[in-house]
Amino acid sequence: MADLNIIERAIIFATEAHAGQTYGPLPYVSHPIMVMTALADYAVNDITQAAAILHDVVEDTDHSPQDIDEHFGPYVAALVDILTHDEEETYFQYIERIATTKNLFAIEIKRADLFVNMQMWGGVKAQRKRYEKALNILTVAADEITTEAKEKASK
Repeated sequence: MADLNIIERAIIFATEAHAGQTYGPLPYVSHPIMVMTALADYAVNDITQAAAILHDVVEDTDHSPQDIDEHFGPYVAALVDILTHDEEETYFQYIERIATTKNLFAIEIKRADLFVNMQMWGGVKAQRKRYEKALNILTVAADEITTEAKEKASK
């Protein structure tokens, strides 16, 4: 049975953190909830779902990584930290950093984030190209991780 408590707590925390922000015409919290929903095909665990809901909290609000750790523990905090875009990084440095972590959970959250963004903003050609390039980088990284795991398992 899923630990709905951590997911519910993440939704409440993200809703409060993103209060007043919008994602197009929608309340901003709809975006991370859509990202979590997009992960359903991957049968991810509750920690990953909570991190998906919280993935923009540190980047877009006044909350710190320590707040995430305090409320959700070190595993969720670590994923959110990987997914937080440092303002000193270019967008593609950020994407490459996620890809090189070799953390499949973080990569899949970011891929889901990009899929959701493409649905919302993909009609703008420049945005669509940026998202497609980022998806390609992350897909290659995910494929490498999966291939390495399969090779280790077959030995």
